[in-house]
Amino acid sequence: MRIWLSFSSALLTSLVCAAQSPAPTNTPVPVAPTPSTLVRPAIDSVESAISHIRFDRWKRGDIRDEAQHDSSSILNDLHHPLPPLLEAADLAPDSNAKLVPAFQNIDAVYDVLLRVYSAARVVGQPEDVGSLDRALRDLSEGRKALAERMQAQAEAHEKLVHELRANNTELLAEKNAPKPEPPPCKPEPKHTTRKRTTHKTHTEKKPTESKPSPGKPK
Repeated sequence: MRIWLSFSSALLTSLVCAAQSPAPTNTPVPVAPTPSTLVRPAIDSVESAISHIRFDRWKRGDIRDEAQHDSSSILNDLHHPLPPLLEAADLAPDSNAKLVPAFQNIDAVYDVLLRVYSAARVVGQPEDVGSLDRALRDLSEGRKALAERMQAQAEAHEKLVHELRANNTELLAEKNAPKPEPPPCKPEPKHTTRKRTTHKTHTEKKPTESKPSPGKPK
């Protein structure tokens, strides 16, 4: 009876612990963000800053005219060349060959935006300077994220190339290694046929009785 009670209490304890333990959850594997996801907030920030510039309140002159032309160029890049480049990079997220053109376009937009920001500080309004400064910082972060993405992919590809070269070297070494000579073949023993010897049986000759010659008296 005591054995049965101890067994029942142990079974009950194990059931309670199993009920209290959390059930295993299938944690999803984190997916790396696409290139367009990395730079989309920066693109929106730049487009908003450029679209809200009041050039009519800037001081007239060549600086304002050049900044206005640069702003139109930025909007054109954001609406036309950049989207298909980002789409191509999204379709091949592990390919630096597809990511580099998008990065170069964003880098060019950053340079032009920097000129507009510098012009705003000279002949523009304070509110335009503030919005362009925020846009510059956002675009710098997006550009940095793309650069880090390319760096990580380049290191991964380089590691893969090294591993493939090492495997190829090992295979070539095994292929070109001198093969051990086979052991010398032992001559097969000659099968000699033993001659069969026949034993002759000597038969004893019985003595022949001499017959008496006729005409002679015994």
